[in-house]
Amino acid sequence: MNKKGFTLAEVLITLGIIGVIAAITVPTLMNNSTEMEFRSAFKKGLASLNQAVITNIAIDNVDFDSLTSSDIEHTDYDSLFSLLVNRMSTAKFLGPNDDSLDAQLLNIGEAAGVGQGNHADGSRTTGLAGNVAMFFTDGSCIVWDPIEAANTERTGIRALWDVNGSKKPNRLSFCDTSLNGKPNKTHKSTADDQSVCSDDTVVIRDQYSILLKGNRALPNGRAAHYLFYMK
Repeated sequence: MNKKGFTLAEVLITLGIIGVIAAITVPTLMNNSTEMEFRSAFKKGLASLNQAVITNIAIDNVDFDSLTSSDIEHTDYDSLFSLLVNRMSTAKFLGPNDDSLDAQLLNIGEAAGVGQGNHADGSRTTGLAGNVAMFFTDGSCIVWDPIEAANTERTGIRALWDVNGSKKPNRLSFCDTSLNGKPNKTHKSTADDQSVCSDDTVVIRDQYSILLKGNRALPNGRAAHYLFYMK
């Protein structure tokens, strides 16, 4: 009787081809899944902030523009710290002088307006001019400058929303005009860059620039706006 089947060489070649295809496609699929999680968590975070400020308006008649205190210790002041503690499920707080690993990973203590990224020389600034962070029970956190949050002449409170807290990559989502997927440090500013965002240029990471204004928490910057409204 003649028995037909695959030779060992044919089996090995087939397995090799399958392995190559898997090596090419699996990382892409995993990356796309992670990006979808980051984007979904960003929308959920803004929804939570919006619910918090609406509740605060109903109870205390205070919205984001009505905050006048930079206090980060008490829960009965008109401060962003008080609003978050009273209206959201908070887990822990990092002050501007905190030097823990979490604080270092989130660049806590950076100077106002730069706290959402690194200084060009990698230095950190602590003290009253530095940023702080509030962590929530779902693992996300918000980073802001308490001095800016108490400025009644502002056009909104700039802040950073990190969907997974101090877990890496700790990078700001941005519009990549060079299509290299490698943002430099200037891409971590609160205002994002001025590039036009599209499916081809948007780079999704775990951090988003947001703006707290009036009774709304809004995406801030072109990448955050595109991912929230368009994509």
